[in-house]
Amino acid sequence: MGRSLENRNAIVTGASRGIGAAIAYKLAQNGANVVITYASSAGKAEDLASKIIEEFNVKAYAIKSDAGKYDAAETLVAEVTKVFKTVDILVNNVGIDDDCLVADLDAERFHRMLQVNTVYPVLLVKHCLPYFGTKPRVINTSSVSARQVCEYASAYCASKAALESVTKTIALELGQKHDLTCNALSVGTTATDMWYRSDPSILETYEPMIKATPAASRIGEPQDIADIAVFLSGETSRWVTGSTICANGGMVFI
Repeated sequence: MGRSLENRNAIVTGASRGIGAAIAYKLAQNGANVVITYASSAGKAEDLASKIIEEFNVKAYAIKSDAGKYDAAETLVAEVTKVFKTVDILVNNVGIDDDCLVADLDAERFHRMLQVNTVYPVLLVKHCLPYFGTKPRVINTSSVSARQVCEYASAYCASKAALESVTKTIALELGQKHDLTCNALSVGTTATDMWYRSDPSILETYEPMIKATPAASRIGEPQDIADIAVFLSGETSRWVTGSTICANGGMVFI
């Protein structure tokens, strides 16, 4: 198997499990060194880093980063640059949801959603600017919820729609200056802890859409998303930027 990302340094946020873990593993399989961030699951992140080192003979580090804190992005980059001289791939995967009706939404809940899902990823790009290597790639994990009407998810939908919008701005502002591409992944129902934690009524609502998904009548697997992320991380994606890519099997066409 070719190692198209040999000697590239990647940060994958929220990578102790689920989609982030699959992306980190796949990047390493293709030769990239990886930093895996986590908020609370230290053991899982460290186990993944050890597995990656053993299987692929690349560098891998587990670093704690609580995206809910306002200084988290700057602090993370300071830690990463102790082990990597450059950042070549930034996968902004970390995210939270918080099932809540508009009638029950308060400012604290809304601000936390925006901080983790939108502000933290954007500030990570900002703080990585002095350390970007050649042809850096930024990948933001979005959601079909940015385009779907979803009960219980007003703040989550808003945060992901904002992330897709700023993806375009990053691509425009930084593209030529840093030889950079920036894209978002529109992820649908995927077999992750976040999905299975959802209210049963929400899972029931999605069932007809899952059965009608054009690519296959199933929910996505983290590996499905990881394969797309690897493409966007490499040289062959050089002419793709400012885009939101369908990573949901066609549940929501872009």
